[in-house]
Amino acid sequence: MSDLSPTNQKIAYGIFKNIRNRIRKVKGDELLEALLTLLNHPDATSDERLPFYEVWHLLLLVKWCVIHRTASTYRQLKSATDYEVNELMNRTKQLGDYVSSLNTVQEAELFMRSSSYQQFWLQRRESIPMSFGRQLLLFGDLHPSHPHNEAFHAIMKLSISDFIEMSYCIFLLSVHRCTTNSKRLFVTADDFSSPEVSFTRDKVIRFLNSISASADDLRTYLDDHSQYYGNIAEEYFEQSPFMRYPLIRIQNRYYVVADILLQTSLSTFVADVLRAHDAQWFMREFGPMFESYVMDALSSTGLKFITEDELKQLFREKEGQKYVDFLLSDEGCNIYVEAKGVALRWDVMVTDMPDRIAKRVETSIEKGIRQAYNLAANLQPGTTIGGLEVGSGENYMLIVTFKDTYLGNARHYYDHIDSDAINEIIASHGKGELIPLEHILFVSVDELEILLGQIIHGSKTISELMASAVELGKIMKRVPPFRTLVTRDKGDIKITPLLQQASDELFQRMIANLDLVK
Repeated sequence: MSDLSPTNQKIAYGIFKNIRNRIRKVKGDELLEALLTLLNHPDATSDERLPFYEVWHLLLLVKWCVIHRTASTYRQLKSATDYEVNELMNRTKQLGDYVSSLNTVQEAELFMRSSSYQQFWLQRRESIPMSFGRQLLLFGDLHPSHPHNEAFHAIMKLSISDFIEMSYCIFLLSVHRCTTNSKRLFVTADDFSSPEVSFTRDKVIRFLNSISASADDLRTYLDDHSQYYGNIAEEYFEQSPFMRYPLIRIQNRYYVVADILLQTSLSTFVADVLRAHDAQWFMREFGPMFESYVMDALSSTGLKFITEDELKQLFREKEGQKYVDFLLSDEGCNIYVEAKGVALRWDVMVTDMPDRIAKRVETSIEKGIRQAYNLAANLQPGTTIGGLEVGSGENYMLIVTFKDTYLGNARHYYDHIDSDAINEIIASHGKGELIPLEHILFVSVDELEILLGQIIHGSKTISELMASAVELGKIMKRVPPFRTLVTRDKGDIKITPLLQQASDELFQRMIANLDLVK
């Protein structure tokens, strides 16, 4: 975040010191258990409970408890009463009043982006199951000698396919805990049965150890992680460093920090671990894989589209020029699709400094818009490519990223982050706003799947859904547009046949490996 005013900075650090001192005065084990109990409440993310026990504040307190707690053997320590826990919650909420400056519209808009990043991941529970199927489609069939598989095995001591399967098993255990209102805060290796045809107990323990850390190891990890914070505001708005270690290991028990955090963490874990290992190497390898996945998702819907290779053949006199990955045409409207397998670093997501955001997204967001404008300027309506006729109606664009960037649309980007770059793109083609900025949507692959699922299972066409998403974006700028369109009409989230089949097959294979009676 931008620098706090001296007054706000002093107050914010005063509140933080009060929280830290309170943590040090109570029995650490009792406090940790009380916080984990609140986080694992079956209604932890319900609208009724969230105003009193915000998950993001509880996760902050768990982190600070691990870092600052005193060994519970000290006699002078107080018990972690409900009063103490609620006081810590109140102080953490109070901290939020002093960790941001809202003096301009731009600061307010980017503050809302940080808040969305901090909180909106809690609202995608219904789409988490399909994320395991997506991981399987992206990584499950890689050869053992593939660089991704070799790097992952070196880090996690497991193959990617074994990890995905066991991740799905613990996801099912987590869902079972939620639906049966289980009071148990931990899982063990015994929760996985070990038939000869599946994974051995040794492999299960390696899996559990790979996504967990002891309290002492977590303290070291969190201390190292904290050195990257510029100020307390960045720490306050981060989702949670427990996304890397969603289990706390105590002897042969693995305590779940929070069910929703465990599920969210594992739903993109393979890509996250490889990216953390070497971001440039991973993105160089992952980009073509992600583009191929998006093409398969589009193909599974039956929609007709033009690929970048077909566009290059059409414009062979400009060989070497980059175009968008895919072009769809529906009811006279053109939809440009660019697949960018990026997941922005957490420090870019929590900042309200426009130049920091623009610097990190330049090669993905701005490059994608430039490629779409280049195509729109050179492609004449009525042109037929591969049986698809280019329309003369509205132009739309989807920039699809692996994770949500919470940038909304290009109008929001223009107004609050980098107008110079957009102005240069528009001016370089000399034909005005070829694609209205409100029509350029930044969406995650989750959102793309929901859009395509609605096309298959719903009554609206893609051009109608795009128009609805544009109107929604004028009112609610950072919400996931297609998920919001479905849920506000009380509809069910639908996905593509490709992803549904992969998810169903994974479920059928893994459900037999669990004893959910315990």
